[in-house]
Amino acid sequence: AAFCLETGLGVAKDSSRAVGMYRIAAKKFGHFASVRTLGTMLMEGRGVTRSADEAMQYLFAAMHIGPWAGWLRRGLDHYLNDYYEQSVNCYLHGGELGYEVSQSNAAFVLNRKVGLSRQLTAPDSLYSAVVLDHSTDLELCTSEGTCLPSLSSASIQPATRGDV
Repeated sequence: AAFCLETGLGVAKDSSRAVGMYRIAAKKFGHFASVRTLGTMLMEGRGVTRSADEAMQYLFAAMHIGPWAGWLRRGLDHYLNDYYEQSVNCYLHGGELGYEVSQSNAAFVLNRKVGLSRQLTAPDSLYSAVVLDHSTDLELCTSEGTCLPSLSSASIQPATRGDV
């Protein structure tokens, strides 16, 4: 809704209301895109009085969240909507960008939801899953042959909203 108000998509453009909604999404839910967008709007003075100090708080937080946060969020959204293969792809991409928990989330989805009896290849050919042991272990490999360490399903926990 904040994006629609900011851009005028389907509603009258209202940057002030958009800032309010971005604040809620950023503070209450930790929504990465909202944190970054709010920081940018505060820095530019769009819909709100320009405040470099407040903008830097949000932009600094966005910088520390890292580039993987959006992929992790998309992975969780796909998981919650039962799009398990898309969830795995997003989680694996987040792991490739440096967030190791994302790899564990991918392994959990592969083990519990996708099934490991067949090879799973991401649409962009980044990853495939290879069964090492049908009961507990799996190995995640890039299409170029680089493999992540073997993961045991006993140590894998699903993502929760608090992890995102």
